[in-house]
Amino acid sequence: MKTWLLFVVLLVLPAFGAQSASCVVAPPGLVGWWKGDGDARDHFQGLDGTPQGAVSFQPAIVGQGFQLDGLTGHIAIPDSPVLRPQSLTLEGWFNFSIVQPNQVLLGKTFGNTYSNSFALWHYEGALRGFTWRHFSTSSSELVFPWIPIPGQWYHLAFTFDDATFEQALYIDGLKVLGGYADGQRPILYDEHPVLIGADTASGELSIPFAGMADDVRIWDRGLTSVEIASIHAAGEAGLCDVDPRATISVQPVNQVVIAGQSATFSMAAVSRTPVGYQWFFDGMPVDGAVHSQLILPSVTLDQAGGYFAVVSNLGGFVTSSVARLVVHDDVPVTISASTFIRGDDARYDGKEIVVNGAVLTIDGNHQFESLTLLNGAVLTHTAGSQGAVSLGIVHDFAVLDVSRVDVSGRGYAAGTGPGVGVGGGGNMGAGGGGYGGAGGNGAARAGGGSYGSVTEPVDLGSGGGNTDGPRGGAGGGAIRLNVGGTLTVDGAIRANGLGGEGWSYRRTGGGGSGGSLWITD
Repeated sequence: MKTWLLFVVLLVLPAFGAQSASCVVAPPGLVGWWKGDGDARDHFQGLDGTPQGAVSFQPAIVGQGFQLDGLTGHIAIPDSPVLRPQSLTLEGWFNFSIVQPNQVLLGKTFGNTYSNSFALWHYEGALRGFTWRHFSTSSSELVFPWIPIPGQWYHLAFTFDDATFEQALYIDGLKVLGGYADGQRPILYDEHPVLIGADTASGELSIPFAGMADDVRIWDRGLTSVEIASIHAAGEAGLCDVDPRATISVQPVNQVVIAGQSATFSMAAVSRTPVGYQWFFDGMPVDGAVHSQLILPSVTLDQAGGYFAVVSNLGGFVTSSVARLVVHDDVPVTISASTFIRGDDARYDGKEIVVNGAVLTIDGNHQFESLTLLNGAVLTHTAGSQGAVSLGIVHDFAVLDVSRVDVSGRGYAAGTGPGVGVGGGGNMGAGGGGYGGAGGNGAARAGGGSYGSVTEPVDLGSGGGNTDGPRGGAGGGAIRLNVGGTLTVDGAIRANGLGGEGWSYRRTGGGGSGGSLWITD
């Protein structure tokens, strides 16, 4: 009989807040976890908070928790993109020292008044949860009449699902109120920090919480009723420690090699627990490539492309940046100082070209076997009516490492060109240059007209109109690329017009029109 009675007591204990024997595995979607075990660190992914005002650390439900004085004490967690979820759960353990008229438990201020992106708080005898979106109204706020008993621990939670607008409030694992929010997507956010135990209004601390907070967490999804109940039932055992996803500390970098040489991609990751690696080539896994370094011996032309690694641990997966492997069939001509290739200069034609951190200016028509821009290299042409370039590239053209093809401002000069904007005078701003479409009008001065072909653009952009003071901007240049292999752009290709000078709102030169980019294969 004694054994039977003990068994019955153990069964009913959880209904009175007793604890399960072991921790509960955290559901997916955790964003931040502030335990309050002697500090304000985030125990998931480094979103560390800072104690502000009168904060101490006292025994709580799961180890220690935050003791907040109800006047100045709170925890401030700096804004982060991951602290701006569109679906969310706010939850934690709370113990009220006194029941004040208005106390914020967890929230993120929006704007300069009393608005919040999200909040869980107690106000005028009710537990409340809220998210702020376009055209949200007070009817979106969940309000459950409830008076906590001072000195007693409660597990409180608020959930919101952006897909359905469904939201709910929970007390001690039980759903006490559900409903649907009005308004439109998305939740509105700004740079305000997340606060545990307080709010801000007009930059001032407001409506602080008097009591203790323990194991406070934010999730990027609305947890289910079963998940909320399991967290409450874990009690003092709490959630099992969660291993965050690994952080990539060293990204793989681009490689340029000659066929037959080896290529090595390396990366590094930081993790609290062991990690696994898997390298990919053009989106497909590389057999046996399961280490932080990928060595490709004696590469061939068909191994050129993009390589990246996926790093996994108990917290999930993280993907590295894509590094490009450029493979030349022969020793390339490497240009590492500013170089000008005239239209009648055929010394580089038919060769494989690598431009390494230099400016290559080309005029006229040329054909290369391949072309690679590395380490911030720039390809352009001379400015003015004699400029423009047409390049035929037999194999691959790669623009890597923030390099760029840039003929911006290399078209017709200010005040010139077939689509030049009308000049201004006095306080009359000049018109913008036209090309594929009419230029924008200035103050009482018309923009230039359109000209050239939309489907086969080869013309330079026209300059903006001048005034009797500020000058207009030059038009964009013209470049044609015919690439027989793969075009890879990890940098930029531009042919923008330049803005005009300005002395005042009305007295400005017209902007130049954009130029021509014509890319074919």
